[in-house]
Amino acid sequence: GKSPVAPETNCCSFGTPCVSIRSENDSRSTKWPTSETFRDTLVAMMDMREMLTVLHKEAGCDQPISQNGPATTLTIMHRLTRSTLLTGLALLFTACSVTPDDGLSPRQRALRDMWEAHMKGEFADKDVNETMSTMIEPAHVNHVPTMTGGTGFPAISAFYAAHFIPKMPADTKVTPVSRTIGETQIVDEMIFSFTHTIEMDWMLPGIAPTGKRVEIPLVAIIGFKDGKVQHEHIYWDQASVLVQLGLIDAATLPVAGAETARKVLDPSLPSNALIERRAVR
Repeated sequence: GKSPVAPETNCCSFGTPCVSIRSENDSRSTKWPTSETFRDTLVAMMDMREMLTVLHKEAGCDQPISQNGPATTLTIMHRLTRSTLLTGLALLFTACSVTPDDGLSPRQRALRDMWEAHMKGEFADKDVNETMSTMIEPAHVNHVPTMTGGTGFPAISAFYAAHFIPKMPADTKVTPVSRTIGETQIVDEMIFSFTHTIEMDWMLPGIAPTGKRVEIPLVAIIGFKDGKVQHEHIYWDQASVLVQLGLIDAATLPVAGAETARKVLDPSLPSNALIERRAVR
């Protein structure tokens, strides 16, 4: 079918900028607000056969939708009552997810998806090349408490291959707590848990497996360039890890073990235990 002619900008009865759209085989034109969301929805309606099929019968069109494409789409929209059109738009928003309700911009969604692909390469697929394909130079990875990681693709790739991906205990689990997504960075707050069954060069270099369970809050700050991961800054409480492995004595130091992770998940748990312990002494 023929494509609609170029929109003409003018003003509608609501006093807002509008665009007038008509098809070449239909002399009638309809004015639509120029809101980007509305116009994106209109374009989406032109391409969504299922939506048009629902509206086809009420519009009173004789020819099958598949034979006319965009031109028939516009004809249908001209013939629809205002109420039906609004109903169609509502269905499009809710059922067809043209405008997701996650509150994120397309750029933010793209960053989220890239970061999740990066983590999938690390933790699920355990594939260095897949992980590196989500990154861009100049890149760096820094596990802040132990200063492990690397700068530049060769160093990062070697680190992932020898000291990170194969050095993750089999029962490693990441429990999301919160996520903040900006235009160039993501901040992930999570609970990182594992059983210390292998040497973990990136977190516990030089420490033999203890067989003990560890649960810690962990924060990852991820920077992006051109839509790909450029840097990772990973923070956690190393003292809490060492307490849980029995390598330092929490009874004599102002540190805590797995309870730090549990309080992140349940803020109602008691606060100030270390202060109260000091006061008792």
